[in-house]
Amino acid sequence: FVSKPIEITDLERVLKRVLPKSAITYEAPEEKEVSIIEAKEEPEDVFDALTGAGIDVISGFRYCRNDKPFYKTLLLKFAGDAAENIRKLGTFYEAEDWKNYAIGVHTLKSTAKTIGGNAVSGAAADLEKAAKEGNIEDILLCHGMLITMYQELAENITSAFGTEEEKEEETKEISWKEFIAVLHELGECLETFEDRKSVV
Repeated sequence: FVSKPIEITDLERVLKRVLPKSAITYEAPEEKEVSIIEAKEEPEDVFDALTGAGIDVISGFRYCRNDKPFYKTLLLKFAGDAAENIRKLGTFYEAEDWKNYAIGVHTLKSTAKTIGGNAVSGAAADLEKAAKEGNIEDILLCHGMLITMYQELAENITSAFGTEEEKEEETKEISWKEFIAVLHELGECLETFEDRKSVV
């Protein structure tokens, strides 16, 4: 049995135990070229901000095998999906559809734990248990608190990384015509610099 979220080392351990040795082969990891864009890492203060917001960044890195770009992708997806997931949970809650409510909070429990949102994951786990056991009183008492925690976690992630619109603006492509204009402007600046240098 491997509990979710799945850690690679645990998965490897289980597979080694259940698979025949003849089915297991080992390969050296492929060396691939990494572009400058791929290699660029988020500044440490981004992850410091996440830690300050109560996110267990170390745990999140572990689940992502210390792959910062992948971890960032999971964080942004978690935050981006929050509004729709909250809407769905609200629909199940209002309809008293506790079976689907249990499924929804179970998913939240796993995704929150994967990114290091342990407080949200724990609260979701409690509500999953309550839904499965038919403990409606606890659900009515704690649902609002979970939603608030979920919203705050998503907002903290978005705040730490900035909105996707800001990211798009930072990496906005320019046309060939604009590129040539920039080159001309740069050339004029260099000529001015050389003229001043010769005067000195």
